[in-house]
Amino acid sequence: MVRYEDTVLVTETNDTPGLIEFLRPYSFDGVITVYDYYIETVRNVAEAFHLPCPFPKGVKTVRHKHLMRQALDVAGLANPRYRLAQSRAEAEMAAEAIGYPLVVKPVDLASFIH
Repeated sequence: MVRYEDTVLVTETNDTPGLIEFLRPYSFDGVITVYDYYIETVRNVAEAFHLPCPFPKGVKTVRHKHLMRQALDVAGLANPRYRLAQSRAEAEMAAEAIGYPLVVKPVDLASFIH
């Protein structure tokens, strides 16, 4: 039960362009999420409607490990060796190039492909 809302809207939230179109007829004052997975979605909705949002414009860079690593490289800052792999074979080649021990991680929070 939502106690302090005037209106609760129900729609698909994993399709950001569709979500933005769904929200166009409505008026609201800001956008927020309590679920980390939707931080980028909230940022995109806030930008589409010129609304306040608690997340900075560069939030995608800090949420996706490979983008953050690339940004560190561009800035000339210390950065462990890394590779981006799209398949097991690429991951195995990257591991050989980097050397062991190493850490293998998905590039984003939930390892979903967007």
